[in-house]
Amino acid sequence: MGIFGFILLIIYNVLWARAADFLRSIPGSIYIAIILGLSIAAVVCGGIDLQRIKKRLSIKKGRIFDILAIALGAVAFLVSAILMSGEIISLF
Repeated sequence: MGIFGFILLIIYNVLWARAADFLRSIPGSIYIAIILGLSIAAVVCGGIDLQRIKKRLSIKKGRIFDILAIALGAVAFLVSAILMSGEIISLF
């Protein structure tokens, strides 16, 4: 491994510890809001591409990915909406 590998290992561990501390300092509701936004984007983009495939403006090869994006986006949306409502209710 040598001294260079050892130094890289130390730098990696220090950076990872700082990143982990930073992520722990962010409230959980921010993560839920990010997932909520990304799930909406997945559903919208999947729907747009399915319409493009229907109008023959795009290849049919990506149809299954569009369907999966819509399905997984909808599931993520429901889960994050439920978690977000729990966060809001716990404030009162």
